[in-house]
Amino acid sequence: MLGNATKYKMNERQLLERGKKGLQQPSLGLAASAPLAVFAPCGQTEKLIYRTQIMMEAIKMPDLATPNLPSRQFEITARFYEQFGFEQTWKDAGWMILKRGDLILEFFPFPDLDPAQSSFSCCFRMNDVSEFFEILLSAGLPELTKGWPRVHRPKREPWGGLVGALIDPDGSLVRLVQAPN
Repeated sequence: MLGNATKYKMNERQLLERGKKGLQQPSLGLAASAPLAVFAPCGQTEKLIYRTQIMMEAIKMPDLATPNLPSRQFEITARFYEQFGFEQTWKDAGWMILKRGDLILEFFPFPDLDPAQSSFSCCFRMNDVSEFFEILLSAGLPELTKGWPRVHRPKREPWGGLVGALIDPDGSLVRLVQAPN
């Protein structure tokens, strides 16, 4: 038992099961990977850290890379991506995570970013770029060559894939990529 280390007196097995259940809830997205809050009295900190390490080793995360993009204002960024089906799964003062199916975007605050000077980018590798592009158009995004936000219609590339683009309100380029059939 963790004894006085937790108000609810959960043992290590209960903490482990709680952590596994949290990671299995799809509505939580990556927010479930945030550390559990457990308060330890003086002298119990080292035991708590060791037990937390054991628990986290038992909770497996898949290998996954996610883009880290700038946001001048988290609220504006979240509202923008929500139009296309993204849901906020984590947010604090220094980080925000949005998720749509298997697509995950992570954002850090960059209030002084000049979108015209941004060189941030990422790719959405999708099964149906044209369908997603229609969602972008139906949200009212313009097809322009300058300014932001904007979109570029997907085109067939010489290698056979279909590639379009979304430029978000912070000037980040999101390439929309569909492999050849």
